[in-house]
Amino acid sequence: MKSKNTYLVSADGWPTKYITTASTVKEARLIWKEKTGGPAEAAVVVQVCGKKPKRRGGA
Repeated sequence: MKSKNTYLVSADGWPTKYITTASTVKEARLIWKEKTGGPAEAAVVVQVCGKKPKRRGGA
């Protein structure tokens, strides 16, 4: 069984996406590009460990 890698991917002016995948950084950029339509070459990728961060809304 492959281990899953998790990444936070973003670029200036584009939304940050949390990507869980059994792939490389290059593939994480391509998935981010498909989801956002942003430039994959300019995307910054940070590998993270643990669970997806929960949204904390409210005022």
